[in-house]
Amino acid sequence: MKLAGLFYCLLFIQPLLAQSPDADLNFLITKITKDYAGYPDKVDQKKFNALISKVAKDTSKDRFYALSQLTTYFKDDHLALFGSVRLTHADTLGSQADLSTLRPRVSDRHAHPQSMEGYYVNDLNTCVIYMKPAGAGDKPAGTGDKPAGTGDWDGYLIESRDPVPPGYRVFRLHGKGNGQYVADYTDPHDLFRVVIDASMQKNGRLVGGAYFQFEPCTYTPGMLAKKPAFNYAPALISLDSQTVLVHMPDFAPENKHLYDSLFKVNIARMDNATTLILDVRNNYGGVIGCFMPVLAYVCKGPMLSVSGWQLCSEDLIADARSDLRIFREKKDSANIADYEEYLAGMEQHRDSFRLYSENQLPCVSRVSRIRHVAILVNHATRSAGELMLLYFKQSGSSSVCLFGENSRGAVDYLDLLSFTLPVSGSYLWVGSTKRKTTAAQPAYDATGIPPDVRIPDTEPDWVGFVREYYRRQDRPRNQLD
Repeated sequence: MKLAGLFYCLLFIQPLLAQSPDADLNFLITKITKDYAGYPDKVDQKKFNALISKVAKDTSKDRFYALSQLTTYFKDDHLALFGSVRLTHADTLGSQADLSTLRPRVSDRHAHPQSMEGYYVNDLNTCVIYMKPAGAGDKPAGTGDKPAGTGDWDGYLIESRDPVPPGYRVFRLHGKGNGQYVADYTDPHDLFRVVIDASMQKNGRLVGGAYFQFEPCTYTPGMLAKKPAFNYAPALISLDSQTVLVHMPDFAPENKHLYDSLFKVNIARMDNATTLILDVRNNYGGVIGCFMPVLAYVCKGPMLSVSGWQLCSEDLIADARSDLRIFREKKDSANIADYEEYLAGMEQHRDSFRLYSENQLPCVSRVSRIRHVAILVNHATRSAGELMLLYFKQSGSSSVCLFGENSRGAVDYLDLLSFTLPVSGSYLWVGSTKRKTTAAQPAYDATGIPPDVRIPDTEPDWVGFVREYYRRQDRPRNQLD
């Protein structure tokens, strides 16, 4: 499958590159057009060229926000620009000034029925913010209201578990109408900046993709200390003699051995369980090897691996050569052979797509008593977390059931290449592979993978909801209370 039209597109863009003195802009456009697997599918060349011209002519000091428009255009978590943030004494002084501006509004807060202004806590229980209309801080309370989806809004830290000063601005929302925004967001824990789409839900929750979710709250000082913070450490817990909960929030490569040992150490618990609850909420992704050990308790026969079309760009080939060089230095003969074959396949399809991994995975099924397999999914389950859902749903087991809400929808374009912009040092993610979609596994990036059982917004205890669901399902109808 050749990249028809791509080289014409690049030639069309070249004059624009030559006109711009911005090395970051040139670099970003080159990586998007040459390395992003979604580019041929998603680009409207006329509109994208117009956007390039707009960014090239942008004279604002905030170059990061301007450049981010080129990545947000494609609406894909696997094509994203990140800026690093360093807190300084100047940030602290600015935060103190923000707090002094907020105090009159906070102490005399109005109750406009259409206003979003007020306190919000994030779903991780790590920070509380106060949101108010942007630029209206110097006005008396009640005069700066804007309905959802219009105008700009600022979110300021009030309380945080992270060492970030109160008053620090976490985000600015730019309204697009109908409850939709562009969010300029700074993560207070990992201190990175990203520009993404966000929306105000009918339930009052503000959701920014997989990056944040805030819901209105009644704030009292010190409230975070009374709430359990979300824990990203993998864990296996016996809820009772027949129910095992596996907390799986992180599929980073370094966790693969941790998951392996977690299931080996707890073989007896797993073998005796009848209900298995796999919690992949807030799982940003990583490698599929993290969930393969538990798949043995579910699969009923060989499975077709999730395959994809790999864009064999110069950068991807160079990345493979670098890995091969490392394996040769380590004299790792097994990986040397695999990577030589892998590299040869890419060389044959240079600057075009090749289909890979279209083969069956063996199912080494483990005998167990498991009757129910519940997978908890939320708005921040993405990438390899979503691949887990696809593998489990085609495992051949009727016991698998997804609970919660739609996943993020970041599974159509995968396998990240990463780059550092030459001037600003901003960090760029580029997805180099597009998943092969089928009638059984269609495209999900626009919608996310839907659950089989939707958990109500008002339900705070998702694990308890699942246990009650199966309790009622397993009891005879005449015994249900």
